[in-house]
Amino acid sequence: MLKVKLSLLLILALGAFSPCPGAAVRKITAVKTKVTITGSGPEIPGAVIMIEDGVITAVGPASKIKIPWNAEVVDARDRVVMPGYVLAHTSEGLERENESMPDVPFLSTFDAIDPFSRFFKVALRNGITAVLVMPGNSTRFGGTGTVVRPVGKTVEEMLVMKPYGLKISLRPGSGETRMGHMQKIREYLRRSKKYFADRARRMKEAKEAKKPFTEEVPDEYKVIGDLFEGRITAFVYCPEASDVIRAIELIRNFKFKAVLVLGKRTWRAASQIAKAALPAILPPDIVFYEEDPETGELKQRALPAIFKKAHVSFAFQIDPASYDARYPWQVMAQAVKYGLPRKDAIAAMTSVPARLIGLGSTMGRIQKGCRADLLLLTGDPLDPRSWIDKVMIDGKIVYERSKDEYLKKLLGEKKVLGEKKK
Repeated sequence: MLKVKLSLLLILALGAFSPCPGAAVRKITAVKTKVTITGSGPEIPGAVIMIEDGVITAVGPASKIKIPWNAEVVDARDRVVMPGYVLAHTSEGLERENESMPDVPFLSTFDAIDPFSRFFKVALRNGITAVLVMPGNSTRFGGTGTVVRPVGKTVEEMLVMKPYGLKISLRPGSGETRMGHMQKIREYLRRSKKYFADRARRMKEAKEAKKPFTEEVPDEYKVIGDLFEGRITAFVYCPEASDVIRAIELIRNFKFKAVLVLGKRTWRAASQIAKAALPAILPPDIVFYEEDPETGELKQRALPAIFKKAHVSFAFQIDPASYDARYPWQVMAQAVKYGLPRKDAIAAMTSVPARLIGLGSTMGRIQKGCRADLLLLTGDPLDPRSWIDKVMIDGKIVYERSKDEYLKKLLGEKKVLGEKKK
């Protein structure tokens, strides 16, 4: 009888700690770190990052963070942890970067992303956790972009947000002059503005006449309408400094939100960009030499330092085909080498691009309320000897260097695992 009573009490006690039937079980994770680079404040030595259902709930020194008994603990006390890298502009991962027609604002990169593209595998290996895939620079109105994660077998699995960003390119097409190219952009925008003004008038007349208004907006105007209403941001490609001036004029005259995607020589217009209070995405190769038009001498241009001095908010991008800008760490390290403060270099690859793609409140930083997109590194992110050991997206480990079969074949298993050869 005593055994039956004890068993009953044990069952009741266990039931008191069990979740209610039908209640969702919360996933709680604690990441112990050697150093945490938050991206939103000072670095925290010996920190703990608490994650619940993929969202960061707390971060701070281990002495101030209490880890619940039911938390899964990731022991990264020999690792530097930082936010995942964010790309605010790339045309990589697309089946084809540009359409043959010049004006296709109604198209979306969502329909052309290849989930099995090598770019996404390499991006994840290098710590990129979110990407805005945009049309290329060879179409006037190239269509809208798609924000994806570099994980998943379908675009639907990868999807974070769509549509985001309308691509407008100020680079003239083959056989076209800049004058003609700009005129066609202005004409398209004027025609769109006139259509919506006329449509508003027809809608008003129908309302006054108490008649139904069923006019559908044509595809060629839908996204432009979203642009005029502030529901979408234009990503305006400016290869030259003179294009920046024209872009600022377009943005001012037609009153839309914009991010400037810059070419190398646009550094000459840095003060105008600052005056217009526009954010920018720098070209992948941020340090280069060019001939001075007055003296004929080769002069070094370090774009991050130039734009920082001009007080322009900017993000970095990478180029898999570039020797100096293939990896995020390369771009950040080069920027610091040539005068950009370390915290600004890290921000230009994390929090700033996250803000430019409309996700600044949930990505690019390690703080309460942000998604747990984390990189676990063997050392400082700007040190070429460091590697990314693990990548977490939404609090889940989605990449482990020790399981990377490609690196094992390329470097050898012992080197990948960090073992010394005997």
